[in-house]
Amino acid sequence: MSDSIKSDDLLLYAALGIGAYFLYTNVLAPALGIAGAAANAVAEPVANLYVALTSPASPVPQGSVIMPNGTNFPTANLTNMGITWAGNILTFTGSDGELYQLSPQSGGNYVASSYP
Repeated sequence: MSDSIKSDDLLLYAALGIGAYFLYTNVLAPALGIAGAAANAVAEPVANLYVALTSPASPVPQGSVIMPNGTNFPTANLTNMGITWAGNILTFTGSDGELYQLSPQSGGNYVASSYP
């Protein structure tokens, strides 16, 4: 007895393979793409929320802030001014509505300058 494949069986397997490929490329792959996009749309905000809730608050430096007009105030007041980190640059919105960046100076002082 021989284990060879008959030509009719070979044609059947080829037709099944072509049909499966057609089904995958035209039905299953687009459906998986939509499902993947939906999963990402749900997962991304959840991941961002987790990072926001588990990240420590940015520390506020201690000292004084010297504004461009020469006035100064304690850095503790920055917490009420909407401080944010832009990379490694501490920025805040001044009472005039302008965005400033801080540059450290000697003696615990920080000079505020306009942030681009």
